[in-house]
Amino acid sequence: MTHNGSTYEAQFNVKDVTPGSESDDGDWKLVSAPAFDSKQRYEKGQQVTYNGNIYEAQDNIKGVAPDEPDQTDWKPMSGNNQAQSNTQNQNDEVST
Repeated sequence: MTHNGSTYEAQFNVKDVTPGSESDDGDWKLVSAPAFDSKQRYEKGQQVTYNGNIYEAQDNIKGVAPDEPDQTDWKPMSGNNQAQSNTQNQNDEVST
């Protein structure tokens, strides 16, 4: 299943549970997230892949990389390095 640009895999028979929601208590496993793009605006809860790790936006943001010093806009997801980006170059920022 794809939700907010990220791909999830059901761990059980799932009904009426949105991936990453408060009611998701392990029903969904994050499989991939789109690559971070500094020109893209992200809404709270959206996830990205950056330098091989997956991060979740903690607020509506644009232009703040997940690894910038003292930033609090991105939260590392548990199990980082286990999911893959759905782009060919998963370690670099998207260039346009």
